[in-house]
Amino acid sequence: MTLPRHPRIERAAVALLLAGAAAAVVFCEVPLCPLARFAHIPCPGCGLTRATLALLHGDLATALSLHPLAPLVTPVAGTAMAANLVAYVRNGTLLTLRGRAARWSDALLLTTAAAMFLLWVARFFGAFGGPVPV
Repeated sequence: MTLPRHPRIERAAVALLLAGAAAAVVFCEVPLCPLARFAHIPCPGCGLTRATLALLHGDLATALSLHPLAPLVTPVAGTAMAANLVAYVRNGTLLTLRGRAARWSDALLLTTAAAMFLLWVARFFGAFGGPVPV
């Protein structure tokens, strides 16, 4: 006798395991940035995880000191991850945007990436508190 398969439940279990693993890495403060690890310089996103945790604790000042773009990047990335998680659990695929939504999404992604790069360069010259300690 074979048991019936429930693809949505299986995908939800996979999603929960991945989310749990990601949360464990974040809360155990495992260093994941290869640039910081091997070159000993901060990457454009250095400080973003700690800034996000500070935002989640309601500490805006600390979040801004760790990464000034955290109030923008955190909700954008969180929304994208949540939407993809829901799409994966529902139908086994990642979210695919089309038309106007895709253009807005691409524009937001490129603008955010450019802002993070410019902030990274500016911090090397001492702006916004200088480079984040790695």
